[in-house]
Amino acid sequence: MKKVSLADFIRNEIDNSDLSQKEIAQMVGFNSPNIITMIKLGNSKLAINRIPRLAKALNIDPAKLLKMAYEEYDPETYEAITEILGKPITVVERDILRVVNELLPFESIESSLERESYIIKLEAVLNNIKHILQVCGDHDSAAIASNDSSSSSSSSS
Repeated sequence: MKKVSLADFIRNEIDNSDLSQKEIAQMVGFNSPNIITMIKLGNSKLAINRIPRLAKALNIDPAKLLKMAYEEYDPETYEAITEILGKPITVVERDILRVVNELLPFESIESSLERESYIIKLEAVLNNIKHILQVCGDHDSAAIASNDSSSSSSSSS
């Protein structure tokens, strides 16, 4: 499978947007929509500092856009950043972390031993939740199938 270039990805997102290039340019902070055309064609690089605003304008995950830009423009720097900080987290991952941080007292963890113990316990809890969701999903699927068959049999009477 061929990797999509950043220019192609941006072009596709802009083409599928309800916004004009002029509106997008204004939202991103460009004086002219010509720079949007140049980025779409791959004739100009998307400045890293413009990624958050472009992502917001196009309603796409800024972490994905950042990753694509660094992997294409400067893969060695991206590798160093991810080695130090980890991979950029998606909007969904950020929301999950926000909920976990609100519910769990991470600030009380001081040693690596406490951290490891905490992670093991958290993984066990999450595995239990995953199992519950799977059971509920199977139950919901069975209920839907049961409702579908009963409605089709009652409609055929």
